[in-house]
Amino acid sequence: MSKDFKRTDRVAEMMQRKLSQIIQQEIKDPRLPAFITISAVKVSADLGHAKVYFTVFNDDVKETAAILNAAASYLRSALARSVKLRTVPQLHLYMMSQ
Repeated sequence: MSKDFKRTDRVAEMMQRKLSQIIQQEIKDPRLPAFITISAVKVSADLGHAKVYFTVFNDDVKETAAILNAAASYLRSALARSVKLRTVPQLHLYMMSQ
């Protein structure tokens, strides 16, 4: 029986769900828009780094990207509290091209 998904795919999917929850429920920065969507997460093969792609509706994209990148360490620590991984990947946040 072959595996349909690689471990990196499963970790990326789980991180996408958890990061969406953390951004909506735990980050209380009033400068952040209400509609931030985590579009995709790509995890490196060694699970050391994760590229997180997000979209923002009707707001300043550059400011939102700067705020999220400043909060990357908080997002990583919040993610570490909510998942069971030996090490949580470093987060690199990018605006999803439209």
